[in-house]
Amino acid sequence: MSFPEALERAAEALPELADEIRPANGDAFQLLSTLDDVGSRAVLGWLLAHEPAAGEELLGAWCEDDRGVSRVQAMDVSALPKAGKKVLRRALHRLRTIGVDLAASKPVEPVVSKLSVVEDEIEGAYMTSLDPGGAVLLFLVEANPAGGARLFQVLLDERRGVVEFHVYTTGRSRARSFLRKLTAAAASGSSGAVEVDGGVARGLVARIARAHPANRPFPAAFSEWRRKLEAGASDVTPASAVRTMLGDATGSDALDRVAARVERNELGPWPPDSNRLTEVSACLGETMNDIVALQGPTRDEALDVAVADAARSFFDDGHAAHTVSRFEVNAYWSALAGREEEARDQLKAAAAFSGPDCGTNSIACKMTERLTASVLERAATPESRGDDRSPLATDAS
Repeated sequence: MSFPEALERAAEALPELADEIRPANGDAFQLLSTLDDVGSRAVLGWLLAHEPAAGEELLGAWCEDDRGVSRVQAMDVSALPKAGKKVLRRALHRLRTIGVDLAASKPVEPVVSKLSVVEDEIEGAYMTSLDPGGAVLLFLVEANPAGGARLFQVLLDERRGVVEFHVYTTGRSRARSFLRKLTAAAASGSSGAVEVDGGVARGLVARIARAHPANRPFPAAFSEWRRKLEAGASDVTPASAVRTMLGDATGSDALDRVAARVERNELGPWPPDSNRLTEVSACLGETMNDIVALQGPTRDEALDVAVADAARSFFDDGHAAHTVSRFEVNAYWSALAGREEEARDQLKAAAAFSGPDCGTNSIACKMTERLTASVLERAATPESRGDDRSPLATDAS
């Protein structure tokens, strides 16, 4: 017997609840909205007693939703026949194995008075730090009107716009478990996601979407959900939010610390577009033909000049502006992750890229060195010069 057929049998056997069971149209999550606490236990108990397979299906769905978990744990195992007891105990065991504290939980109040609170509790926005390519991963989670949770995943880049977009529908317990794992890394001191202000997150989506390159189509389904994603967007940017949190004060060696992090591959290099990368790398490769013939301090000085010139070429007005925004967004992440000194340093770095000459910017030069590492190796090992003058093939498309 199918699950909808089993629910129809329950409606016939429980006529006082029929008007709540039938509008759900066989949807297990919808039942959580139409039935109150007592009704939920009555329907689940009847199914476990008379249609154990359907009862197990209902348990599986309800154990993915916080409301359902509360109602499942309130069931009286002793009142069920043997088959029903076995199914219910198995479900409760699964909940314990995923970390649900059944003893500490309490039955929810009737759904009519508590539904809005439950929906508010599942809403949130979460953001990762920037990846080496310069993109940030944003997660927006909200209650699904049909039950469970809806999770939006958006990959945003200052230059490439909305790079990827996915939307998932899942149970609330599973969504919460995913978000706990997502934020655990940042809380332990490594890279991961942090919870951010929802208005700031939606404002970031709106800004990046407006600047999305005209020759790049949006990812599939983004246009359909764009209005909803941007609803409630704040005028507060990550830059203004982090400055409000921390101010601009920082130590005099802030730029040196950021440059050292770039050198250690902890930040950046956030490349420009692939055409510019190829062009500048090729020019630098030609310069290497002369530099490899030099020796000692003269070679070092010539190499520094070549890197500075390459940095000027990389960080034209557009790429410098993108780098400013990237440092500000990453500073916001760092501040919320509890890394205030790093956040302040990155605000200082952002200001440095607003200057007129990136050739004198130590951070820009370190990023340039990372982007052109295969070309610069020829200065250190001139004997390997050969005929290979190809630039670094970094995927920055």
